Amino acid sequence: MDYTRHTSLLKYNKVDREGNVQIGLTAEEARKYYLDENYETYFVEYIGDLPNQISNVDFAHIYMTNRFFALLFVKKGMISEVLRMFPQIINLERSAPFTLLGMSETGDVADIIINREDTSLNGSGVLAAIIATGIDYLNPRFMNSDNTTRILTIWDQSINDGNIPPGLLFGTQFTRENINEAIKVSESGGNPYDIVSHRDEVGYGTAIAGIVGGRNLRDMDIITSFAPNCEFVIVKLKSMKRSNAELWGIENYEQGVYDSNDVVAAFRYIDELQQRLRRPVVVYSATGTNLGGHDGGAIAERYIDSITINRNLIFATSTGDQGNTPIHLRETFPQGSIEKQVKIQVSEEEKNLNFFLYVIAPDQVSIGIISPNGDRIERVNIEPINGAEVTLTLGGSSITIQYFTEKKGPGVNRLDQRLDFFIRNTAGGVWTIIIFGEYVLNGEYDLWLEQKQFLKGNTGFIEAIPNTTLMTPSTATNIVVCSTYNQVEGKLYIDSGKGFTRDGRIVPTIAIPGQNIRTIVANNKSVIMSGPAVAGAVLAGIVTLMYQWGVVLGNDINIYYSKIKSYFISSTTKEKNQEYPNIETGFGVLNVKKLFQTLNEASQLQNGTERHGAIELDCKEESGLFICIPRDIYKRIKEIL
Repeated sequence: MDYTRHTSLLKYNKVDREGNVQIGLTAEEARKYYLDENYETYFVEYIGDLPNQISNVDFAHIYMTNRFFALLFVKKGMISEVLRMFPQIINLERSAPFTLLGMSETGDVADIIINREDTSLNGSGVLAAIIATGIDYLNPRFMNSDNTTRILTIWDQSINDGNIPPGLLFGTQFTRENINEAIKVSESGGNPYDIVSHRDEVGYGTAIAGIVGGRNLRDMDIITSFAPNCEFVIVKLKSMKRSNAELWGIENYEQGVYDSNDVVAAFRYIDELQQRLRRPVVVYSATGTNLGGHDGGAIAERYIDSITINRNLIFATSTGDQGNTPIHLRETFPQGSIEKQVKIQVSEEEKNLNFFLYVIAPDQVSIGIISPNGDRIERVNIEPINGAEVTLTLGGSSITIQYFTEKKGPGVNRLDQRLDFFIRNTAGGVWTIIIFGEYVLNGEYDLWLEQKQFLKGNTGFIEAIPNTTLMTPSTATNIVVCSTYNQVEGKLYIDSGKGFTRDGRIVPTIAIPGQNIRTIVANNKSVIMSGPAVAGAVLAGIVTLMYQWGVVLGNDINIYYSKIKSYFISSTTKEKNQEYPNIETGFGVLNVKKLFQTLNEASQLQNGTERHGAIELDCKEESGLFICIPRDIYKRIKEIL
C-alpha cells in the first residue's frame, strides 16, 4: 500500500486549507460519538473512497486520522452489517486492552550500565516522547539548571476540562509555558496544580522518564540516565472506559488497563507534533497487548509503519513481559490429518476467558468445543464473512466467536483468517478446542491467550511454547525492539518476551540490560527498578543519543530504524557456543561502551562510506538499497582494490 504522507489532518475533516469540502466528522462531532454509549468505536484501515461511501448510512460515522486509517463509530449490533456493506474496510480492530510493561522495585544495589565518560552525547536537540502514566513535572531532574522545564508538552488524556489538542477528541494539553508558570507558582509557595493539574499518581512514567533522560543534580547523585539534555513529550493514557472493559471481561482489573484506540491516538499526537516542529523524535510506548497476529498486521502496528516513513520519527520498545507464561501455542496439521485438538487449562478462579486463533491464508478451518464436564459442540456454524459473530451456550458458559479477516504487512497481499473467542462464566478445568481443516495448504496455525495480567491461577495452554511471546506493537516492521537481559545473573530476564515474529522476522534485534537500574519516582525518591519496561527505557535513551549523533550533529542525517538496527548488531556481545540470531537475545546483548566507540569511529570517517564495521555502497535515499559488509571482509576488499 502507498502510505503517502499528508501533513494536515484538516483536509479529511469537512474543510481543508484550500477550502475544499470534505467528507467525515469534525473533531467536535466525533467527540460526541466517542462518548456515546450507544455507539461502538473501532479503529479501521481502509482503501478506496470509504469516507464518501459511508456517509450514505445513518448507523455508522467515520473520523479520518490519516489517508488510510480512521475511527469508525457504529451503532451497537451493526458492525457485521457495516463490514458487509463496505468491503473497503480491510482491517478492523475494536477497542483492545493494553497494559503497562512489567517493572518492579528490586534490590538495594544499583548496576551502572552507562558511564558518561564514554561519550559526550547527551540527547541535546532530540525529543523523547513517552507514552505511559505521565510525569512528575515538578521534579528538578526534568528541568534545566535555571529551573525551567525540559518538557515541551504534556497531553493528559484523563483530564477533560482544558485545551484539547487540535484534531483529537479528548484530554488536555499543557504547554511548556503552562508548566514553567506552574513551576514558578510552586517555588513561591502556591499550588502548581491550579495551573497544570497533571499528575503521575503511580510514578511509573516518571521512572521511565528518569532512565531515558533524568538529570543528575549533584556530582555524587547518580541515576541511570542516557539523555539528560533531551526534551520530553509526555502522553498520559486514560483508563479504558468501563463499557469497553466489560466487553473483555476485565472491568475488575485494578492495575491499569488502556484502550488501543487511545494508544494509537497518542501515536498520532506525537506524529503531528513532529511534523509541525521538524525535530527528531524517539517514541517509547511502555504498553503492550497480546492481541494481534504478532506479524505486524495489527492496526496499531500498521499505523506505526505508516507514520515512520518519516525518518525523523522512530519507535523503540521491548518485547514485553509475557515470556514465562503459557499464552502461545503453534500447531501444524499432520500430513493427511484434518483435525487437531488444543487443550486449555482453566483455573477455577477464572470467570472470563479470551483467546485468538490465527490461520494463514488460504487455509480455512472450522471449530468444535468440548467443555471440562464433557459438553460438546461438534461444529460451530459461523459464516466466513468479515465481522460474522455467533453466540452459543455450553453447559453454564456463554461462548461468543467472531470471524475476521486480517490483512498482513506491507508487500503481503494476503487476508488471513482470525477467530476471536470470548467465554463468559467459564468453568474450571480443561477446555478442548477442536480445529477442523476445511481447506489446508500451509497447515500451520497459532493461538494466543490475552496477556497474563488478566489471567488467573494456572490458566494457560497445556502444550504452550515460549516462542513468539513478544507483545504488540513490538512486531511492527518499522520499530527497534530489544528483549530484557538480566546482566547481574548473565541470562535472559525471566519475564522477557521471546521472538521471532509469526512471519519469521528476527525480533528482538538485541537484548538490553534491565536489572537493578536506578531511577526516580514521585517526590524525587530514588529507587532501583527491574523489568522489560526498564530495558525499553534504556533502549529509548540510547536511540535518543543515536539520533543526536546522526541528525543533530550531522554524522548520519538519514539515520532511521534499519540503520540503527545495523549499528546495534555490530555492537553486541555474544556468548560462545550460542547460535545467533536467537529468539531470546536476537543478535546478542548490546555492549553500550562498544556502541559509543563505534559511533565515534564512524563520525571520523569521511563521506559516510564506512559504518561501524560495515560499509554502505552507493547508498542513496531514493533507492532504499543498503549493502552492509562485515569489517574484516571490507578490509580484504580494500587490500585487493
